Amino acid sequence: MIREATGMDIGKMAEIYEEYHLTNCRTRPDFYIPPSEDSFYFNDLSEKLLYGDDEIIISEDEESGIINGFCVFEAFIPDVSLRRKNGLCKIKLLVIRRGYDDNGIDGEMIEYIRNYAVENDCGSVEFSVWAESEASKICDNNGFQPKRIKMELKLK
Repeated sequence: MIREATGMDIGKMAEIYEEYHLTNCRTRPDFYIPPSEDSFYFNDLSEKLLYGDDEIIISEDEESGIINGFCVFEAFIPDVSLRRKNGLCKIKLLVIRRGYDDNGIDGEMIEYIRNYAVENDCGSVEFSVWAESEASKICDNNGFQPKRIKMELKLK
Protein backbone atom coordinates (compact mmCIF):
# COMPACT_ATOMS: atom_id res chain seq x y z
CA MET A 1 0.00 0.00 0.00
CA ILE A 2 1.30 3.46 -0.92
CA ARG A 3 0.36 6.32 1.40
CA GLU A 4 1.60 9.70 2.56
CA ALA A 5 4.19 9.54 5.34
CA THR A 6 3.44 10.89 8.81
CA GLY A 7 5.64 11.85 11.72
CA MET A 8 5.07 8.38 13.19
CA ASP A 9 6.88 6.84 10.18
CA ILE A 10 10.14 8.77 10.52
CA GLY A 11 11.94 6.24 12.73
CA LYS A 12 11.20 3.32 10.39
CA MET A 13 12.11 5.37 7.32
CA ALA A 14 15.36 6.46 8.96
CA GLU A 15 16.44 2.81 9.30
CA ILE A 16 15.96 2.21 5.57
CA TYR A 17 17.57 5.54 4.69
CA GLU A 18 20.66 4.70 6.76
CA GLU A 19 21.06 1.30 5.09
CA TYR A 20 20.67 2.89 1.64
CA HIS A 21 23.07 5.76 2.31
CA LEU A 22 25.79 3.64 3.90
CA THR A 23 25.63 1.29 0.90
CA ASN A 24 26.17 4.32 -1.33
CA CYS A 25 29.09 5.40 0.87
CA ARG A 26 30.76 2.01 0.27
CA THR A 27 29.93 1.99 -3.45
CA ARG A 28 30.89 5.61 -4.20
CA PRO A 29 33.28 6.75 -1.43
CA ASP A 30 34.47 9.48 -3.79
CA PHE A 31 31.07 11.14 -3.54
CA TYR A 32 29.17 9.96 -0.44
CA ILE A 33 30.37 10.58 3.11
CA PRO A 34 28.98 8.75 6.15
CA PRO A 35 27.36 11.19 8.58
CA SER A 36 29.17 12.06 11.80
CA GLU A 37 25.98 11.87 13.88
CA ASP A 38 23.78 8.81 14.39
CA SER A 39 20.71 11.04 14.34
CA PHE A 40 21.42 12.42 10.83
CA TYR A 41 18.87 10.23 9.01
CA PHE A 42 16.08 10.82 11.50
CA ASN A 43 16.74 14.57 11.58
CA ASP A 44 16.99 14.87 7.79
CA LEU A 45 13.67 13.11 7.25
CA SER A 46 12.03 15.10 10.05
CA GLU A 47 13.05 18.36 8.41
CA LYS A 48 11.84 17.22 4.99
CA LEU A 49 8.49 16.05 6.36
CA LEU A 50 7.76 18.82 8.81
CA TYR A 51 9.37 21.92 7.32
CA GLY A 52 10.11 21.34 3.66
CA ASP A 53 8.17 21.66 0.45
CA ASP A 54 8.71 17.96 -0.16
CA GLU A 55 6.07 15.28 -0.33
CA ILE A 56 6.98 11.92 1.18
CA ILE A 57 5.20 8.68 0.43
CA ILE A 58 5.86 5.24 1.83
CA SER A 59 5.22 1.69 0.73
CA GLU A 60 3.85 -0.24 3.68
CA ASP A 61 2.96 -3.91 3.95
CA GLU A 62 -0.66 -3.83 5.08
CA GLU A 63 -0.44 -7.06 7.07
CA SER A 64 2.86 -6.58 8.91
CA GLY A 65 3.05 -2.77 8.97
CA ILE A 66 6.64 -2.96 7.67
CA ILE A 67 7.71 0.05 5.62
CA ASN A 68 9.31 -1.41 2.48
CA GLY A 69 10.40 1.88 0.95
CA PHE A 70 9.82 5.58 0.69
CA CYS A 71 10.12 8.39 -1.81
CA VAL A 72 10.75 12.10 -1.39
CA PHE A 73 9.57 14.33 -4.23
CA GLU A 74 8.55 17.88 -4.96
CA ALA A 75 6.20 19.38 -7.51
CA PHE A 76 7.04 22.73 -9.04
CA ILE A 77 3.65 24.03 -10.10
CA PRO A 78 3.32 26.02 -13.35
CA ASP A 79 3.95 29.73 -12.93
CA VAL A 80 3.00 31.96 -15.85
CA SER A 81 5.14 34.80 -14.46
CA LEU A 82 8.21 32.57 -14.90
CA ARG A 83 7.10 31.69 -18.43
CA ARG A 84 6.83 28.05 -17.42
CA LYS A 85 4.01 26.38 -19.26
CA ASN A 86 4.09 23.06 -17.44
CA GLY A 87 5.07 22.22 -13.91
CA LEU A 88 7.76 19.75 -13.05
CA CYS A 89 7.83 17.01 -10.46
CA LYS A 90 11.27 15.95 -9.20
CA ILE A 91 11.98 12.72 -7.39
CA LYS A 92 14.68 13.59 -4.89
CA LEU A 93 15.11 10.29 -3.09
CA LEU A 94 13.71 6.82 -3.75
CA VAL A 95 14.70 4.18 -1.21
CA ILE A 96 13.64 0.52 -1.18
CA ARG A 97 14.38 -1.75 1.78
CA ARG A 98 16.98 -4.39 0.90
CA GLY A 99 15.23 -7.62 0.00
CA TYR A 100 12.11 -5.85 -1.30
CA ASP A 101 13.65 -4.34 -4.43
CA ASP A 102 12.14 -6.95 -6.77
CA ASN A 103 8.58 -6.59 -5.46
CA GLY A 104 7.42 -3.80 -7.81
CA ILE A 105 7.39 -1.22 -5.01
CA ASP A 106 9.37 1.23 -7.14
CA GLY A 107 6.77 1.09 -9.90
CA GLU A 108 3.91 1.57 -7.44
CA MET A 109 5.55 4.66 -5.95
CA ILE A 110 6.41 6.10 -9.36
CA GLU A 111 2.81 5.55 -10.49
CA TYR A 112 1.59 7.43 -7.38
CA ILE A 113 3.98 10.30 -8.21
CA ARG A 114 2.92 10.26 -11.87
CA ASN A 115 -0.72 10.66 -10.83
CA TYR A 116 0.22 13.40 -8.35
CA ALA A 117 2.14 15.22 -11.10
CA VAL A 118 -0.81 15.03 -13.52
CA GLU A 119 -3.21 16.35 -10.86
CA ASN A 120 -0.86 19.29 -10.25
CA ASP A 121 -0.41 20.25 -13.93
CA CYS A 122 3.15 18.97 -14.18
CA GLY A 123 4.38 18.12 -17.67
CA SER A 124 7.01 15.63 -16.55
CA VAL A 125 8.61 13.74 -13.70
CA GLU A 126 12.41 13.90 -13.37
CA PHE A 127 14.73 11.61 -11.44
CA SER A 128 18.50 12.18 -11.47
CA VAL A 129 20.44 8.96 -10.94
CA TRP A 130 23.97 7.61 -11.27
CA ALA A 131 24.39 5.70 -14.54
CA GLU A 132 25.73 2.58 -12.79
CA SER A 133 23.17 2.56 -9.97
CA GLU A 134 20.18 0.36 -9.25
CA ALA A 135 18.07 3.51 -9.62
CA SER A 136 19.09 3.65 -13.28
CA LYS A 137 17.43 0.26 -13.76
CA ILE A 138 14.34 1.52 -11.94
CA CYS A 139 14.15 4.41 -14.40
CA ASP A 140 14.52 2.08 -17.39
CA ASN A 141 11.79 -0.22 -16.04
CA ASN A 142 9.36 2.65 -15.45
CA GLY A 143 9.49 4.51 -18.75
CA PHE A 144 11.96 7.30 -17.96
CA GLN A 145 13.93 8.62 -20.91
CA PRO A 146 17.36 10.29 -20.76
CA LYS A 147 17.04 14.07 -20.79
CA ARG A 148 20.68 15.04 -20.60
CA ILE A 149 23.87 13.16 -19.98
CA LYS A 150 26.48 14.37 -17.52
CA MET A 151 29.93 13.04 -18.32
CA GLU A 152 32.86 12.67 -15.95
CA LEU A 153 36.63 12.49 -16.50
CA LYS A 154 38.29 10.76 -13.52
CA LEU A 155 41.60 12.39 -12.56
CA LYS A 156 42.73 9.98 -9.85
